[in-house]
Amino acid sequence: MTVWTALLIFVGLTSMQWSNKLPNEIHRIDFRRFAYDSIVREHAELWDAWKVIEAKAQPVSAATGVFLAGVFAYATQLPKTASTFERLLLLIVAALLVIAIVQSLRAIWVVDAASPHLGHEGSNEVDDILKSTQAHERLSDRFENLLNNTTNRWASSCESIRKDLNRKSNFLVCALKLLAWAAGGVFFLLLETVFLR
Repeated sequence: MTVWTALLIFVGLTSMQWSNKLPNEIHRIDFRRFAYDSIVREHAELWDAWKVIEAKAQPVSAATGVFLAGVFAYATQLPKTASTFERLLLLIVAALLVIAIVQSLRAIWVVDAASPHLGHEGSNEVDDILKSTQAHERLSDRFENLLNNTTNRWASSCESIRKDLNRKSNFLVCALKLLAWAAGGVFFLLLETVFLR
């Protein structure tokens, strides 16, 4: 049984005894639980977005690599009489593709993300709450503080992930833009090859 399952069972069992005695505290705990559930859902959505960006960056880097191989093959077949414009455009396209590969690889680069809450930490906190001997602090107050602290840790983790996710997204967008510019350059090379040779 996980710590969170134990917490939910504890809350379920104790909320029945609080229903007549402590209505304001139950509402406070419900609000804390709502905040906790919301931030956990946000965390899951951020990880889903993280996976999508990495999944998109992988084929972009592969396609860019194939595209770059084609440019090198074209360059090896370039005649000595090729114009300076054609040579310069070929160099620019190759440079754009290399930078696009680097950017897409940066988007899939492994980054250490902050962990919101480990199971053993939660277990230790619950043990501390249950064995606390401070008479002035009720169990409901301690549980509310636990929910609040846990929510804050998840929120901090979400903020960290959001920053890294934005960086990864910017790398991918940059790679796609560079790939589009390189495709435009290849189009001009194709026009020159077809009409001017």
